[in-house]
Amino acid sequence: MSVSISRLTAADLPAFISILHIYEAVFEMEEFTLPAENYLLRLLSNNDFIVLAARDADGKVLGGLTAYVLPSYFEETASVYLYDLAVDPAEQRRGLGSMLLNGLRDYCQQHNIGEFFVQAMEGDTEAMRFYNATGGKPMRVIHYDYEA
Repeated sequence: MSVSISRLTAADLPAFISILHIYEAVFEMEEFTLPAENYLLRLLSNNDFIVLAARDADGKVLGGLTAYVLPSYFEETASVYLYDLAVDPAEQRRGLGSMLLNGLRDYCQQHNIGEFFVQAMEGDTEAMRFYNATGGKPMRVIHYDYEA
């Protein structure tokens, strides 16, 4: 099967919505409400917001990832925070997640970004296994959330 990985732009809103519905299914988001299209278009127009889609030869979205570029103030570069990555359950275990990660790696190399990172919830053994298998180096940190 032929699969392509591409960065989405505002012209790709339907593909982004497909990715959001994949997230909804994979992350079991029971009360998910799709944001307004104008909001999603603003996100897709933001250069510091990355959406990569895995599509088959017919253009069907099979999976995707979302990430944020975080400019550094220590040096003239940035890091990328991989926020979400998911593959349609019917398409899993075929290497698409690895292809998406490689697409993000390519993006970082093309933009002189030396690293990207992702968080996995402790106990999410499937995600941890995937990130270990794809070359991720685990770091022990404690994440704090604050209500605004």
